[in-house]
Amino acid sequence: MIDLKLDQTGDLLLEKGELQLIEEDQELAQYAKLTLQTNLGEWFLDPMIGMDFEIILQKNPDEDEIRTEITRALMETGRFSAVESVDFSYSRSVRTLGIYFTATGVNGETVEDEVIINA
Repeated sequence: MIDLKLDQTGDLLLEKGELQLIEEDQELAQYAKLTLQTNLGEWFLDPMIGMDFEIILQKNPDEDEIRTEITRALMETGRFSAVESVDFSYSRSVRTLGIYFTATGVNGETVEDEVIINA
C-alpha cells in the first residue's frame, strides 16, 4: 500500500513543499505505530482499532496482559498475519511505555519497530 508519510510528531511530512509518500514495509510499520498509539475506542470510524490503554495504566500492570493486548491490537487491524515477538519496557519516572515488536504483514513483509507511548 501507499500512504502519506508522517514525521516523528505524527504530522504530515513535507519536503520542498510536497507531501511525501510511504510504501511497503515502511508503510506497514507506520500503520502499526499509529495503531499502538491509539487508545481502543478513540477513533470513531473504527472503535476496534487501537490498544486498551487501561491495561498499561494500572498501578501494577500485568506483563502478560500487556503483551497479549499489543498482539491483539496489531492482529485486529487485519494487516498482519503474525506477531512474532513483543517486548516492552516501562519507565515510571517519565511515564512511557516502549514497545518493540516484530510482525509479519499479510503481504509477507516483516516489520521490526519501536513505539513509545506516553502515559
